[in-house]
Amino acid sequence: MEKQQAEAVSSALFAPELQAQQQRTSQLAVAAARRAGQGQRGAFALVGVLVGGPLAWATGASVGYGALLGMSAGYALHAASSFVRR
Repeated sequence: MEKQQAEAVSSALFAPELQAQQQRTSQLAVAAARRAGQGQRGAFALVGVLVGGPLAWATGASVGYGALLGMSAGYALHAASSFVRR
């Protein structure tokens, strides 16, 4: 068997596996990027809760209400910052 024939046979045998591997790699990269974005969103929300709760308590409002407003503000800041980065 000549070298060209051997390469043709091997590429015919392994092409589907290589395509599947490349597809899986791209899916994993997309999933990793999604998880990173979710972690950032969670951090912004947590900071919002930590700021909004005590601020609401200091002004005499409900702590839960302040925490919800702070979390909403954190989400909004994350959305704005991710929009600016794109």
